[in-house]
Amino acid sequence: MQALPKASCAMKLSEAKVLIVDEVQESREALLQQLSPLVKACWGCTNSEEAMKICIEHCPHLVLMDISLSGIDGTELCMDIRENLKIPELAIAFITDRKENYSIIAGYEAGADDYIVKPVHPKLLQRRLSALLKRFNSYQTSQVIEFDDWAVDIHGHRVITKKGANDLVKKEFELLMLLCKEPGHIYSRDEILQQIWQDAASNSSRIVDAHIKKLRRIIGDRKIKTVRGVGYQIKAN
Repeated sequence: MQALPKASCAMKLSEAKVLIVDEVQESREALLQQLSPLVKACWGCTNSEEAMKICIEHCPHLVLMDISLSGIDGTELCMDIRENLKIPELAIAFITDRKENYSIIAGYEAGADDYIVKPVHPKLLQRRLSALLKRFNSYQTSQVIEFDDWAVDIHGHRVITKKGANDLVKKEFELLMLLCKEPGHIYSRDEILQQIWQDAASNSSRIVDAHIKKLRRIIGDRKIKTVRGVGYQIKAN
C-alpha cells in the first residue's frame, strides 16, 4: 500500500461559497444574515429547482438545506445533487428542526455530510461549518492506494474495482480514508463518529453502519471486516 499524502491547506469558511435552501423566509433570511459576513458568497432559495440551478451556475462549496421542502424534499434534493452534479468536494449539511433518529439517518443516507438540529447557537454553527470545510483540498496529489483487487483514487474521490470506478460522496470517502490509514487496525464506532462526524455523543452509531454498508456494496462485503463488539477494520493485503 502506498503512503498517504500529507494534508495541504484546508479551505476556510471565509473562502467558501454557500447556498441556503429553506422555504421558510424567516429561517432563510436569518441564516443569510448570519453567514453572509463570514463567507465569500452566499445565496438563498426556496426549492430544489432553484437550488440545482444555483449549484450548476455558481458551484458552491457548501449547501445548507432544510430537510422539509415542498415538492422534492431535502433528502431527494441531496441525492439529486450527489448523483447528477458529481461534485466530490461539495459539502452538504441539513439544518432543520427535525430531530427524530429516522430523519437524521435518512439525511446521512441521502449523502449529507452533517445534520444540524435547530435551534443552534451561531458560534456552534460557525464551528460545525468550518469543520466541514476543513478537509477541503486535503488530498491534492494524484495518488492511488492499492490493495489486492481494488484501489482508492485519492484525488478523484473514487474507488476502482474490477467492475470499474465508483465515485464516493464526502463522508464515504473520509470514512474509507480513515480505515485505509492503518489496515488491520480496528476502529470503534465512537472513534469513527468522533473523527468523521466530530461528535460521537449526538450521532447514532447506525449512521456509521449505513456508510459501511454502502462502502461494502462498492468494494465487496469481505473487504471491510466487522469485529463484533469492537468496530470495523480494512483487511490488510
